[in-house]
Amino acid sequence: MGVIIYEKTKIALTLSLVCTLLIGNSAISFANNFSNTVDNGKIENGRILIPLRAVSEKFNSEVTWNQAKKSITIIRGKRELLLHVNSRTALLNNAALSLDVPARIDNGTTYIPARVFAEAFGGTALWSEQERQATITIGLQQVFIHTEPLKPWRMSQERINVLNAKINEATDLSSFSQIRTYFSPYFTDSFINKIIYSNGIKNTLY
Repeated sequence: MGVIIYEKTKIALTLSLVCTLLIGNSAISFANNFSNTVDNGKIENGRILIPLRAVSEKFNSEVTWNQAKKSITIIRGKRELLLHVNSRTALLNNAALSLDVPARIDNGTTYIPARVFAEAFGGTALWSEQERQATITIGLQQVFIHTEPLKPWRMSQERINVLNAKINEATDLSSFSQIRTYFSPYFTDSFINKIIYSNGIKNTLY
């Protein structure tokens, strides 16, 4: 029974390390960027529409909805963007701003073009056809807006077995002359630094 518990614990540890520290698959960016990801983006008539409140809040903006006027105000830093639902005119710091596509409500969510939001706050909006996502960059901050549901990322059992073997090897570094070179295809630089600093992965299961 003790052996079974040990193996299950080791597998759980491996999966945890895989999800947070390991490399070798572009899907790792999914885990790293999850907190800056927004779902429910839309593509209509060649325009990328974003759920305004969700994206605004990711950029730490103040968002206010006026039910009577059917308007929404977003304040970020010294910039204030005022939009009215179904209107092609917005106000940016009280200066008129023309919209190719008016703000609109869909199932209780206000949508506007990604480019309008990005440029209003001094940023840029880029579209990735391969990933089907828009990336809005403002200063040093980025938010990723997906237009399709994210597909669950699954690591093959073969890959898990390989990583588990490398973790076991990393418990004793005495036989490695080029630690960073050997482990770089499997671990991130930050994780390798921790391994070197700790002189190997310490077994804390006992």
